[in-house]
Amino acid sequence: MRAASCLFMAAALMLIHGWTLTVLERRHQDPVQPVVRLAAILLFGLNALAISQGDAIRWYPLFSLLMALFLVFYLTRPSPACAIPFGLAVSTNFLALPLAACFCLWRYLIERRLEWKFDLRFWALFGFFALPGLITAATLALPGFHTPHATQFDYGPVQALLNNALGFFGGNSLGITEAWVTVPIILISGAAMWTVADRATAANPLNLLLLLCIPPVLMSLGGFSKPRSFLYLAPILSSLLTVFVADLAARAKLSQAIALTTLALCSLVGAVASLRFNERPYKRNVVLPLAEMLDLVRLNSKSPALVLTNEAVSAWLLHRTLTGPGDCIIGPGRPPACSNDPERYSTVVSVYVPKANQRKPTRPPWPTIEDYSPTISVHLGRDLDAALKSRLTGHPIPEHLMELKVYRMTPGSEPGH
Repeated sequence: MRAASCLFMAAALMLIHGWTLTVLERRHQDPVQPVVRLAAILLFGLNALAISQGDAIRWYPLFSLLMALFLVFYLTRPSPACAIPFGLAVSTNFLALPLAACFCLWRYLIERRLEWKFDLRFWALFGFFALPGLITAATLALPGFHTPHATQFDYGPVQALLNNALGFFGGNSLGITEAWVTVPIILISGAAMWTVADRATAANPLNLLLLLCIPPVLMSLGGFSKPRSFLYLAPILSSLLTVFVADLAARAKLSQAIALTTLALCSLVGAVASLRFNERPYKRNVVLPLAEMLDLVRLNSKSPALVLTNEAVSAWLLHRTLTGPGDCIIGPGRPPACSNDPERYSTVVSVYVPKANQRKPTRPPWPTIEDYSPTISVHLGRDLDAALKSRLTGHPIPEHLMELKVYRMTPGSEPGH
């Protein structure tokens, strides 16, 4: 599944990359300079959000591919069939609905194109392939159904904007105190958007790309703070940056183009370098010390072993790792198929991941072992920004990322021993 997600994201980047080079050839009436081609490869390939979320087993990579297919096909050879990936994007996630509104704004108010034959076919296909998503959206809007608004739009406008900016430009692990790394790429991206905007020719396709950047800003002002949801913008932003650099090079400002590209790449590389390991993470769950946890569990567990965890990835990895006779893993996504009575096992291991968004500190939800004394108790991983996050959010956030405890259940073990 991760390979499929990687292919989706890579295809989205390649589609927008190829379209961008075609646009540059028409824009400058000249072959794209080698230095611009190199800059394009690096700007597309080193996008921090694309690298950090491109392999996610979620809807983001597929949504990005569908939006890229729609944009490239529509802007290259517009036909009603372009509505198919656009409609599928709506069925993938509701985020496509405000993007559809931006497209309507661009086509009917900016381009001023109303072709009845084309539009009727286009929107008929769009509606057919978007129907599952539209039905779901209508169902959620009915009284008595839980709507995502209460849990998705629960931040203040300023906090949501800052969170989304840090997560989008810094990937999902760059911490709060490392946010300065993203300042160059944010400023250069803003300059690129301002410069690339074609005020003389409103129907310029690049203006459509700029319009698609508006929904994330409006959603942030509404309190939405999930930067990974805006993964579809990664190739779009890379396209705008490439056009910005190419325009500078075309105006004989090659030194400025190289300097700004280098500065942007330094910012991107700094963000990418923190994805695998970071003690000041933006998202704590992406830097969990899973390998260290698995090693400790393997070395300190004796079959039959019971392992309790509240973290889904840990549960999946432990199930693949502990294959001894009588071993049992209980955690999210793994319904208990065995007894959770600790006295039935030689070893009991608890792997607990404290939640960073809870208003009150919680204890591991395992009453069967709370009264026993562990023989080993260690904290794994560190978040050096935990104290700062606690002050900013008002929620107690521990510095450690994981808590591992090992209990030796000798015959006749009793609570308190």
